Amino acid sequence: MRVIYLLVGFLAVFCCKGLDAQLRFYPVRDQMLTESLDGTWKIKMIAGQVIPDSLSNWLDLSYDTQNWQDILVPGNLETQGLKMPEYGADLSDYTGLYRRKFDYNPSWKGRHVILRLDGVNFSYTIYLNGHKVGDWGSSFNLCQFDITPYLNKGGKNLLCIQVSTRSLPTQPDNTWQFDTNDDWSLSGISRDVTLFTLDTVYLKDVTFTTDILENKDADVKVDVQVDRFKPTHTQNYQVEVSLVDPLNNHVIDFRKACTFNKDTIHFKAKLKTPSLWTAETPNLYRLEVNIIGPTGQVIQRTHQKVGIRSVRVDGYNLKVNNVPIKLHGVCLSEINPKNGRALKYKQRRQQLKMMKAAGINFIRTAHYPFSPDFYDLTDEMGFYICDEVPFGFGDHNLKDETYLPQLITRARATISRDKNHPAVIIWSIGNENPYTPIVEKVIQYVKQKDPSRPRGLPQRGSDYLRYQGRQSPNVDIYMPHYLDVTSLNKSLQKTDKPLILTEYAHSLGLAMDEFEQQYANILKQPRIIGGSIWCWTDQAMLISRPPNGLESVNRFNEKVNHPNLKQTQVMEGIQIDQHHYLDNNGNNGADGIVYGDGYPQEDYFLVRKIYAPVQIQADHLNFIPGQKSNFTIDVTNRFDFISLHGYQLKWQIVNLKKTIDQGKRWLDAPANHTQKVTIQGWLPEHLTAAQPLALHLMVLDPQGKQINEKNIVLKEADFTKQIRDIKANQDLQISISKTAVLEIQNKKQQLLKSPLLMRVGRKQTITLQAQTSKNKFNWQPYLLRPKVDHFKKIKTDSGQVYLLDCHWAIDNDSFNHRGFKGVVQILIGKNNVIELSYKAQPYKGATGSLLACGLTLLLEKQYQTFDYLGQGPFSTTVGKKPIMKMGFGL
Repeated sequence: MRVIYLLVGFLAVFCCKGLDAQLRFYPVRDQMLTESLDGTWKIKMIAGQVIPDSLSNWLDLSYDTQNWQDILVPGNLETQGLKMPEYGADLSDYTGLYRRKFDYNPSWKGRHVILRLDGVNFSYTIYLNGHKVGDWGSSFNLCQFDITPYLNKGGKNLLCIQVSTRSLPTQPDNTWQFDTNDDWSLSGISRDVTLFTLDTVYLKDVTFTTDILENKDADVKVDVQVDRFKPTHTQNYQVEVSLVDPLNNHVIDFRKACTFNKDTIHFKAKLKTPSLWTAETPNLYRLEVNIIGPTGQVIQRTHQKVGIRSVRVDGYNLKVNNVPIKLHGVCLSEINPKNGRALKYKQRRQQLKMMKAAGINFIRTAHYPFSPDFYDLTDEMGFYICDEVPFGFGDHNLKDETYLPQLITRARATISRDKNHPAVIIWSIGNENPYTPIVEKVIQYVKQKDPSRPRGLPQRGSDYLRYQGRQSPNVDIYMPHYLDVTSLNKSLQKTDKPLILTEYAHSLGLAMDEFEQQYANILKQPRIIGGSIWCWTDQAMLISRPPNGLESVNRFNEKVNHPNLKQTQVMEGIQIDQHHYLDNNGNNGADGIVYGDGYPQEDYFLVRKIYAPVQIQADHLNFIPGQKSNFTIDVTNRFDFISLHGYQLKWQIVNLKKTIDQGKRWLDAPANHTQKVTIQGWLPEHLTAAQPLALHLMVLDPQGKQINEKNIVLKEADFTKQIRDIKANQDLQISISKTAVLEIQNKKQQLLKSPLLMRVGRKQTITLQAQTSKNKFNWQPYLLRPKVDHFKKIKTDSGQVYLLDCHWAIDNDSFNHRGFKGVVQILIGKNNVIELSYKAQPYKGATGSLLACGLTLLLEKQYQTFDYLGQGPFSTTVGKKPIMKMGFGL
């Protein structure tokens, strides 16, 4: 193994030699010290990679771009109507020629001007004033270029960027495939374009690490690398490092002389009981690093928010600050239907606020590092991040050694940019790739580059089981996907390291019926440290739908001559209005717990319920009518670090009409402990059979926001007598036809007209459709119309009684053995109250499974809002019971 390690070290140095030119500057992000080139650019789209002769002088400043299109940067070609959206690796070959002019700033004189691009899909070459500056071919990694030699210091400068959906000519042909995944393959300049300047002496790198001791003190280490453009006039330079606490107190101040022989300048200190960073307590310090010149002037100043925390694997535990944690996670992709990958700061913050509200503390960046502001927000708001080195599709390339330098480059770029963020606690290497010698070398490089964080290899469940016992010794955490509970628990008996289910509970089409069982198993199994649901949001594109359905395609054809483009009128997705819909590429991208626009789906509320950090554990309670009753409630604190001091349990005893008694109790359970809370509530002495009672329990956080709730039925209601005693409504006309159609109307309108349908299923989730043949298991159609074999009407003292012998069958020769026979009895009382009862059984020899079963009525379209009595407000399906609550007229 030692020989392999030395080989990897050699490979890393060799293949990244050219990378130094792009990554050798520590990124400057202070708004006061940067100049943005974001905004409106000019663009010309070309099918293929060959630039036609008519565009041969497109690099000239005088070239006329009047007929070119405008494009907003950052932004994607697809979201701005310049290219049709394409999904996954089915990506057409296109080139986009970008142009933008900018003025030379006199303050740049004597300094080096650096151009940074934070992300461009998929590869690009940069030209300034007609000169080639450099190129880059990793979509989700930043790249920086010294453009000083090519600047026109007397006026306008022309920046041209040639963007391609294919690899660079200097890369192996299929390198671009590593940046495609199970999502939309959006192209163009997706992230910020920025200029900043550096002096002759500059910061090359800054690394901040901390180790938390058992007594909560911290060892702090800051490593600084300084470089220079010229070897002259670099004597008597110093590096100054300060660490400033949240109250603006300088807790560490260092100063050392610079060295320029590629040595790292080390700073070490010990802090007494600092404010530690966790996802529950996201305390941030400010790290300031300055280069001081010979006369005491500040040559370069940089600052970054950092957190004092440690992370390590200890046995089967993942520990932050020496405390075991559980990860309640979700996979997130960087996409917005309107903005593509160019998410706005406000959109990111809102996304993260919704995650916090759902009890999520862990995010896997699927399947690439995100834009820098995402990490700033997660540092500030408190999330644990699994940061993914980007190589997604392209499995077939992972046995070809020529791709190794590309993957090492991606790993180095990812770690170099994100290593100082406290939120980043794990590196994951690619997604669902086969474990090959190339992959092993990348894992080894990540370990060498950053030994302070654990690392893992996300694998398909089948690959994980196949390689069990032969996994890489250089991963700290195993990362299997989509194992059922039985297979997973069996594999745990053999594992020598902890597991994170980096994908589980696939939410394709609301199919999270296994989530409750799987997450309960995560909590139960000490060798599983958490999981991340697939996934947070639908992979959706906002599509405009004009009357003929072809406008977007025709408009695109006007801009790019592509004779092979096929027009289609097929529209699939989530309709917003008659002109707009969210396109999930059929079912491929319909796997989020929120829709593409962020609107929560039903499964979002299921996740919120199960992931809630404070759980109420009580189901059945006894009481004595007419006096105060004591209810003892178990409240469990699932936080890993903070107590429930400041949290409250709000309670209400309610019936259909009013709140009978209510109150609040303060909570104080320590982290990972259960607290018994006693509630003393008064209940009425005389309770009619029709009067239900329930105890509503709500957990409020210190800001008064409700984070969890539970409704416990104290007394169920019998409404039969009460309903029968309702005063007659003389305006209603009710009839039952001999074809089993129930009709109700008043003098103004028809209120109901529906056959007595037999429901034998429900609309299938996308997952069910994928897992079963359309008609083999689940009955389709799932609403069966009745056929009356015998009809009888009887007049009684209570009202009219109708007896209908019916059968309900699938009208299909292949499945006509699927059906029901039964008797329906309907009593229309003298007060127009309808009582309906039935007995039914399936045909002898019927096959398949019933996702639901029972008589069903179709309501008129004017009914839009419903009150409910019982479990709701969501659909009641197996595996989703926690989301339900008992409601009284809600």
